[in-house]
Amino acid sequence: MPTQPTELARLADAQHGCFSRQQAEASGYTDRQIRYRLARGEWTRLHRDAFAVAGSPSSRMQQIQAATLAFPNTVASHLTAGWLHELKVDRPRVVTLTRLGDSGGSMPEVNIRRTVWLPARHIVLVGGIPTTSRSRTMFDLSTELPVDRLRVLIDNELAKRRITLTQLERMGRELMRSGRPGSTVFGAILQERQPGYVPPESELERRFAAVCAAGGLPAGVRQFPLPWDSRQRRSAGRTDVAWPDHRLLCELDGRRHHSLLEAFDSDRRRDQMALASGWRTVRFTWRQLTDDPEHVVAVLTAILRGWSDT
Repeated sequence: MPTQPTELARLADAQHGCFSRQQAEASGYTDRQIRYRLARGEWTRLHRDAFAVAGSPSSRMQQIQAATLAFPNTVASHLTAGWLHELKVDRPRVVTLTRLGDSGGSMPEVNIRRTVWLPARHIVLVGGIPTTSRSRTMFDLSTELPVDRLRVLIDNELAKRRITLTQLERMGRELMRSGRPGSTVFGAILQERQPGYVPPESELERRFAAVCAAGGLPAGVRQFPLPWDSRQRRSAGRTDVAWPDHRLLCELDGRRHHSLLEAFDSDRRRDQMALASGWRTVRFTWRQLTDDPEHVVAVLTAILRGWSDT
């Protein structure tokens, strides 16, 4: 009989209700006793060598944890890791794992990838599940997602300060190789994001940047400190986009209009302070960016060209 009958229960409780055959045996259960508990319905089989305590809540976390237990020395990776890190990816139908050095493989609902480079610093625990780090996951996703989608994910993580350009660049140096899948895409995205790069903080900013690029306009400086604010801190006031050489500020109004009097007054005050400091402000709405981008380009072109001519 198991020497410590509660040891496995405690372990399963920390692993989303599941455990591996190896863990059961280490707790004192024999193969016969494992079969007996499965037959009685005390345990349920999730994978070849992974089980769950009967009655434990079934969840996607449990399925991923069970897959890593059934296949030792694997970590959740690719879209599965993206979902665990709460990136904006669809919940994967198949659990993707990565294993160092060994051959890959697959079985229903589990896909195992092979890698030749997976140091310990590329692995973190997410909800107790071994998972590729955020920066490693970004590289792995370069083989899974369209490049535009990956750009958005990376910019979101940079804007939320959950990864840094330094971490991404280090990952690129470690993994990018000629002919290695994902290297070209990942390298191109890094090339676009040089030191000092400020990522768009919203879909509105991304759309504005795309409209400007399509219209051949010079890239402005995102999240520019308000020129009249001497504090110049991240927490101080900032404008969405600015062209410092033209002393032009741009504010982007989202789908929700500033209907509150206090917000309306605050916007007017910013515009007045800009003018008093020798800067002009132009404002564009979500609807203008989506329904009439040509107007946005025409207005900015006229302002920037007119300022250059003065």
